[in-house]
Amino acid sequence: MTINIILIDDHLILGQGIAQLLASQPQFNFSGFFPNTEDVKPVLQNSSIDVILLDISVPPDNGIVFCKWVKNNHPAIKTLFFSMHFDALIINRAMKAGGNGYITKDVDSQVLYDAINAVVNGQIYYSKNVENLLLNKIPQTISIKDLPILSPREKEVLSCIVEGYTSHEIAEKLFISTKTVDFHRSNLLVKFDCKNVAELTREAVLHGLV
Repeated sequence: MTINIILIDDHLILGQGIAQLLASQPQFNFSGFFPNTEDVKPVLQNSSIDVILLDISVPPDNGIVFCKWVKNNHPAIKTLFFSMHFDALIINRAMKAGGNGYITKDVDSQVLYDAINAVVNGQIYYSKNVENLLLNKIPQTISIKDLPILSPREKEVLSCIVEGYTSHEIAEKLFISTKTVDFHRSNLLVKFDCKNVAELTREAVLHGLV
């Protein structure tokens, strides 16, 4: 059986690399690379996709929001999160949204192949590092209602967001790149389970985080 796969990620070089890796395996058919989730929706209506490789930080919302949409509209499609995010709370939310597996981008190609085959066969798959992380965190009863633990940089970015600074202004203020700011912004949206900056600001103020 040929497994039809698409990748949703906003990094072009990664998409090209994944396409080459999957093309080398006769059981896989790489059916497309998309930089955002909106472009994928019409494709799913008219094609037989088996697995979506999905990053967390994808526009216009994030991968977790899109995963929920997939499960509601195309429940037969498997969603395998493929992300650089390595945080137990984020992983927990991704799986609660309907994810069938979670692997990090630093895994070798065989782990990617194994993960795809596993989720197609109805299994839940974690890369070993993710599995070890969850084994250490799950006994502490992670709840989606728990306040996330923020790094010092995330706290700085969150404070600037609440104050109304743009990504460019935050970058200048904190002496980091706008891409780094956008990464932290996306991470904060996921950690707080918010769809936009307005919701994020409300949560931050409500819980006295700024």
